Order: sequence, then structure tokens, then C-alpha cells
Amino acid sequence: MQLQSIQVLVVTGMKKRLKIPYAVANFERIREQGYFYVDKTRYIAQLENYEAPVFLRPRRFGKTLLCSTLECYYDVKRAAKFDTLFGDTWIGKNPTEEKNSCMVLRFNFSKVSTGKTIDEIETSFNNINGTALRNFI
Repeated sequence: MQLQSIQVLVVTGMKKRLKIPYAVANFERIREQGYFYVDKTRYIAQLENYEAPVFLRPRRFGKTLLCSTLECYYDVKRAAKFDTLFGDTWIGKNPTEEKNSCMVLRFNFSKVSTGKTIDEIETSFNNINGTALRNFI
């Protein structure tokens, strides 16, 4: 993979300090709150050519951030924020036809409690994902 040049914003002759997004996996938060971000959005267009992409990466390698980025890109509810979130990125300058065209339902299985019994796990699973479904509907 080729390294991209990194631009640092200049504000009144001083370099603006960028925060490092350690343990921040929310694309909206990273973009809106001035965190350092390496643009990998050119891969979104390539992903649209795959029928069933699979992301096999070790822990802490950006899987959740990638899902958050895709959620923001495809979600019809975020169409008004497209320029804010993606304006200076590769995909912002080269959007696909699928941009902001989907209703996105996001599940987060990491919140499911691993209880002592299968019933406890099932209850936790149903509560967490039931909330996601109700919010979506």
C-alpha cells in the first residue's frame, strides 16, 4: 500500500494540533472533533465490486472504524452531512452512485453480556439488538 501525504492545517501561521483517535472507532466523531485521520476512503468504491466482502484483521486494526465509515457513507440519514464528513476525502471527491442511498441498521454484538447461562446471553442479545431494531423502525 502506498503511503498518502498528510496535510496539517495551518491556522494563523500556527499548526493546528490534531488529536490521536486512540480507541475512537466512530467516524463521525473523528471527523467532526478534529482527530487525526488517514484517508482510506478510496477503498469504498472498490468494496462495491465485491458481492460478499470479508474483513479478517487482528484486534485493534480498524474493523469497527471501517464499519462506521461505511455506515456514514451509505446512510441516507447522513446525506446532509456528506460534505462535512467526506468533503476533503478521496470518496468525497469521487462519490459513487450508492452514496447516502441506504437505510442502515447497525448491530454491535460486543455489547452482548456473556452471562453464566444461555438464557442470560439470549436475554442480553435480545435486549441490545431489540433496541437497535426499535430505533431503526
